[in-house]
Amino acid sequence: MDNNSEYNLYTEKITNKGKTKKRVKRFLLYIFMTVFLSTIAAVVFFEVNGYLKKISTDEKTKEKVSIIIPDESKSVDTTSTASPDSTSQSEVETVYVNENNEILQVAKQSYGSLVKVSAYINTSAVFQTLYEKVCMGAIIIGEDRKFYILCDFGTVDKADNIVIRTYNGIEKQATLLAGDQTTGIAILSMELSEEEYNRNQNSDFNKTRVFEIANSNGVMVDDTVVAVGNICNGEFTYNVGRITNNTNSEYGTDSMYEILNTSITCGMGYNGVLLNNKGQVIGVVTSKYESKYGKMLVSAYSINSIKNVINCLSNGKELKTIGIEGREVTSALSKAYNMPRGIYVNSVSFNSPAFKGNIQPGDIIKSVNSEAVYSFDRFQELILEADENEPLVISLAKRDNNGYKDMEVKLSFGN
Repeated sequence: MDNNSEYNLYTEKITNKGKTKKRVKRFLLYIFMTVFLSTIAAVVFFEVNGYLKKISTDEKTKEKVSIIIPDESKSVDTTSTASPDSTSQSEVETVYVNENNEILQVAKQSYGSLVKVSAYINTSAVFQTLYEKVCMGAIIIGEDRKFYILCDFGTVDKADNIVIRTYNGIEKQATLLAGDQTTGIAILSMELSEEEYNRNQNSDFNKTRVFEIANSNGVMVDDTVVAVGNICNGEFTYNVGRITNNTNSEYGTDSMYEILNTSITCGMGYNGVLLNNKGQVIGVVTSKYESKYGKMLVSAYSINSIKNVINCLSNGKELKTIGIEGREVTSALSKAYNMPRGIYVNSVSFNSPAFKGNIQPGDIIKSVNSEAVYSFDRFQELILEADENEPLVISLAKRDNNGYKDMEVKLSFGN
């Protein structure tokens, strides 16, 4: 073998040895990077997982925003300021229009708890044309510098911008938390700056404050009441009258709302709240049923029957339903017709959770998640409080030839 051949062979051996070392280094680097990145991924996973669990726990343990309705036994007296039996018609009219009368002073003092709500909708993307819709709102919940405002959903729905103006001149942007098409109620939130809050606290002119809530179960026919808001074709207006009926009810999906009818006359497009003679909220004014109960006469949802809706919307949640309409089986009906207590199902909405769970007209819902339901108020409350990611356990009484047979179904709010 010549020198050249030996040299080439030697060079080849050196080259192969160098390549082997590089391969080993690359392999070791690959192992190191794999372990390193896996360690980072594991750390990130546990950190993120812990953070998400914390958020979930915080959400579950977070105190819910809600209106507080006092026990009926502790409710403030809501009897009339004048007796209709001993008062002439002219004297009654004098009571309503006398500016020095206590009930009218109550109305004026409520202005601090009322706000003007202006909703702006951009009607043209090219010319930036804004259309303004206006309603009155009532401050029903307060947390430090944050206020929750009940108003008309039709006014603020789909608004691009919402501005709140208090009676003492504070203007703030507001956020729509949630709304309900059935009742026409929406809840907004606004927060005062520290400077605005301090200025408001020191104000002597209709300080912005939260309405007191009364127990509407104590409202009686002939009680003197005041409707405040946009009642007489204007902002911050009111009118006085009496309760004419406190026994009417309107039924909807998974709900029953008590209606307070009054003798209060009003203008077009009225909205606001109904107060007792102490200035406490006993109802939410609605024009939805005016064709049934009388045009230009104020009717209101009783605050007790609408509280579940208000609490749900105040926490930014849409109303969940299982899709039934029905009636309460009272103790009297239960005894008279030998029926179990609960919610009698009149109808079931197509493709609703109840429909998919084979709940049928004639069934009686006895409990929700093991809690007995004797009223629509409690039934709706349990539905709204249920975890939408968990099955809803409904205990039913289904009628057969031998009477009623108990059974259990599990419903899902998902698709």
